[in-house]
Amino acid sequence: MTTEKDQNKVAGALARAKSLTPEERSQIARKAALVRHGKELPKAIAEGILQIGDLKLTCAVLDDSSNTRVLTQEGFLMAIGRAGKAKGGEGASIDGKPAFLRAKNLEPFISNELLRSTTPIEFIPEKGAGYQGRAFGYRASLLPDICWVYQEAMIAGALLPGQKHIGEACKFFL
Repeated sequence: MTTEKDQNKVAGALARAKSLTPEERSQIARKAALVRHGKELPKAIAEGILQIGDLKLTCAVLDDSSNTRVLTQEGFLMAIGRAGKAKGGEGASIDGKPAFLRAKNLEPFISNELLRSTTPIEFIPEKGAGYQGRAFGYRASLLPDICWVYQEAMIAGALLPGQKHIGEACKFFL
C-alpha cells in the first residue's frame, strides 16, 4: 500500500523527468550506470583545446593524484596524422598495442617500456557532451615518444607508403 508521501515522491520524480531534455536524462542514466557497476573513473577538472599550428587537439587535466594531462583519443590520433575518429578497432587489441603501434614494421622501434605506457586512460569528461559519460585518452607525455618511433622508422626507411604522412606529422612535433 502506497502512502500519500510515496505518491508525492513519484509525482515529483516524474515531473523532474519531464522537465529534462533527452540528453540530460541520458547523461544522468550513464552516470548512474557507471556508479552501479563500481567504476571509479578520474574526472576531468579542466578541458580545452591545445592548438599546435593548424591542429586543434582536445585535452584535459584529470583529478587523480598526479593531475594527469591527457590528449583525448581523438586528439592523439589527429596529432600523429591519423583519422580523428577512432574506428571500431582503434582501441587496444588482443596483443595490447594501440592502433597507432600495431604495424609490424614499427616493432623494432618500440620498447617494452613504451608499450606498457600506451594503455588508454578512461575518464569522465567535464562537460560530458559527445562522450556518452566517459572518454578515452592518452597521457600527453606519450606523444613525443610515439613521434620518435615514427621518426626512427622514417630515418631507417622502414615506413610504408601509407605511413609516411604519419612520419611527417610526427616530425612536425619533434
